[in-house]
Amino acid sequence: MSDPSWMQIETSLEEELTLENATRSIGSEPDVEKVRELCLSLFRANFHHRKLLLQAVNRIADLENDDWKR
Repeated sequence: MSDPSWMQIETSLEEELTLENATRSIGSEPDVEKVRELCLSLFRANFHHRKLLLQAVNRIADLENDDWKR
């Protein structure tokens, strides 16, 4: 069986701080309409990212399956 460690997310300190800054900014936004629009946008983006990731994983599995057949 292959090593699944490649699936572990590795982030730099800069990325962690950027994430923390963005989440704090969103959490402190007083305009509910802005938060609603952001939520809708993020939900759509997440949907498309999940779909793309699923397609990529399936494609990788197909390629690995082809290699096993050789």
